[in-house]
Amino acid sequence: MTPPLRTCCGCHQIKAAAELQRITLQPNGALGLDGRHKAAGRGAYLCPNAQCLQSALRHKALQRAFGIDLPQPVLEEFSRRFLERSGETHVNE
Repeated sequence: MTPPLRTCCGCHQIKAAAELQRITLQPNGALGLDGRHKAAGRGAYLCPNAQCLQSALRHKALQRAFGIDLPQPVLEEFSRRFLERSGETHVNE
Protein backbone atom coordinates (compact mmCIF):
# COMPACT_ATOMS: atom_id res chain seq x y z
CA MET A 1 0.00 0.00 0.00
CA THR A 2 1.27 3.48 -0.88
CA PRO A 3 1.95 5.74 2.12
CA PRO A 4 -0.04 9.00 2.30
CA LEU A 5 1.67 11.85 0.48
CA ARG A 6 1.74 15.46 1.67
CA THR A 7 3.24 18.71 0.38
CA CYS A 8 5.74 20.74 2.41
CA CYS A 9 4.56 24.34 2.96
CA GLY A 10 8.17 25.54 2.65
CA CYS A 11 9.71 23.83 -0.38
CA HIS A 12 6.50 22.47 -1.97
CA GLN A 13 7.99 19.01 -2.46
CA ILE A 14 5.60 16.08 -2.22
CA LYS A 15 6.83 13.50 0.28
CA ALA A 16 5.49 10.68 2.41
CA ALA A 17 3.67 12.15 5.41
CA ALA A 18 6.02 10.26 7.75
CA GLU A 19 8.99 12.29 6.39
CA LEU A 20 7.34 15.62 7.24
CA GLN A 21 6.51 17.38 10.48
CA ARG A 22 2.76 17.97 10.94
CA ILE A 23 1.72 21.33 12.37
CA THR A 24 -1.71 21.91 13.87
CA LEU A 25 -3.59 24.97 15.01
CA GLN A 26 -4.57 24.43 18.63
CA PRO A 27 -7.80 25.78 20.16
CA ASN A 28 -5.84 28.44 22.10
CA GLY A 29 -4.45 29.85 18.82
CA ALA A 30 -0.95 28.38 19.22
CA LEU A 31 0.73 26.22 16.62
CA GLY A 32 1.45 22.67 17.75
CA LEU A 33 3.77 19.94 16.54
CA ASP A 34 1.86 16.73 15.96
CA GLY A 35 4.54 14.05 16.01
CA ARG A 36 2.03 11.19 15.83
CA HIS A 37 0.06 12.73 12.90
CA LYS A 38 -3.17 11.99 14.78
CA ALA A 39 -4.36 15.31 16.22
CA ALA A 40 -7.81 16.45 15.18
CA GLY A 41 -8.29 19.32 12.80
CA ARG A 42 -6.49 20.86 9.89
CA GLY A 43 -2.79 20.23 9.57
CA ALA A 44 0.05 21.73 7.57
CA TYR A 45 3.31 19.94 6.80
CA LEU A 46 6.95 21.04 6.78
CA CYS A 47 10.21 19.25 6.11
CA PRO A 48 12.07 19.04 9.44
CA ASN A 49 14.69 21.69 8.61
CA ALA A 50 15.28 25.39 9.10
CA GLN A 51 15.24 26.23 5.37
CA CYS A 52 11.66 25.04 4.89
CA LEU A 53 10.56 26.80 8.08
CA GLN A 54 12.17 30.04 6.90
CA SER A 55 10.50 29.79 3.50
CA ALA A 56 7.09 29.03 5.03
CA LEU A 57 7.37 32.00 7.39
CA ARG A 58 8.60 34.38 4.68
CA HIS A 59 5.73 33.47 2.34
CA LYS A 60 3.09 33.27 5.11
CA ALA A 61 2.34 29.68 4.13
CA LEU A 62 1.17 28.69 7.63
CA GLN A 63 -1.27 31.59 7.77
CA ARG A 64 -2.70 30.54 4.41
CA ALA A 65 -2.87 26.88 5.41
CA PHE A 66 -4.91 27.69 8.53
CA GLY A 67 -6.83 30.64 7.06
CA ILE A 68 -5.96 33.04 9.87
CA ASP A 69 -3.47 35.80 10.66
CA LEU A 70 -0.97 34.43 13.18
CA PRO A 71 0.58 36.96 15.60
CA GLN A 72 4.38 37.33 15.55
CA PRO A 73 4.82 35.97 19.13
CA VAL A 74 2.98 32.78 18.14
CA LEU A 75 5.22 32.34 15.10
CA GLU A 76 8.38 33.00 17.14
CA GLU A 77 7.43 30.47 19.84
CA PHE A 78 6.52 27.90 17.19
CA SER A 79 9.81 28.49 15.36
CA ARG A 80 11.78 27.95 18.57
CA ARG A 81 10.00 24.65 19.32
CA PHE A 82 10.22 23.47 15.69
CA LEU A 83 13.97 24.11 15.54
CA GLU A 84 14.52 22.36 18.89
CA ARG A 85 12.69 19.29 17.62
CA SER A 86 14.52 19.27 14.29
CA GLY A 87 17.89 19.62 16.04
CA GLU A 88 18.76 22.92 14.38
CA THR A 89 19.57 26.06 16.31
CA HIS A 90 18.35 28.96 14.18
CA VAL A 91 16.83 30.16 10.96
CA ASN A 92 19.24 32.01 8.66
CA GLU A 93 17.94 35.46 7.86
